[in-house]
Amino acid sequence: MKIAMMSVAAFAVIGLANAGEVKVSKSLNRDYWTGIKGVQVKDLTSSEKFKGKPDGSDEVKAGFKAVSWKDAKKDQRWGGNFGEKIYGYLVPKESGSYVFALSNDDAAELFISTDADPKNKKSIVKNRITSYGKWSKASKPVTLEAGKPYYVELLHKEEGGNTYVLVGWKKDGDKDFKLVGAEYLSSFSGGVPGKK
Repeated sequence: MKIAMMSVAAFAVIGLANAGEVKVSKSLNRDYWTGIKGVQVKDLTSSEKFKGKPDGSDEVKAGFKAVSWKDAKKDQRWGGNFGEKIYGYLVPKESGSYVFALSNDDAAELFISTDADPKNKKSIVKNRITSYGKWSKASKPVTLEAGKPYYVELLHKEEGGNTYVLVGWKKDGDKDFKLVGAEYLSSFSGGVPGKK
């Protein structure tokens, strides 16, 4: 009887340990629209161009950030008068209460859904401009479950000059924000992570 109880307990621990392990693509989708003036996110979303097909699409693979369409390592002055939407799924490996922040130029707004459905997205943090790598005011805490995919969407509007947007997160109560790494992200085009 003791052996059977230990086996059940061991199985439960293994099940909990694997609960957050969902295969992800380590990328996000990005659509972009060029030739849109203005510095606010609403300048993008109110544009007639935004309502149509994007001028281009690709995937972001270096974590939840966009620094360049071609080289995400250095170039911060790679475009002007454009807007972009970066979207996909966030799959946390640990359950808990998280807060998010942005580092961007010019303006950005981050949305997260209560689940994998984009229809349930809510704006959680907006920011006008910060220096590269300096984080904005934090969002309110968002409760996330390990292994559960959440639809995320980032809107970014650039007029001119420096061009970047980064999304950081931390557990509520932790000291420092960190860039949301690629290991927590999955592209929208690959389907909902963990669903077959």
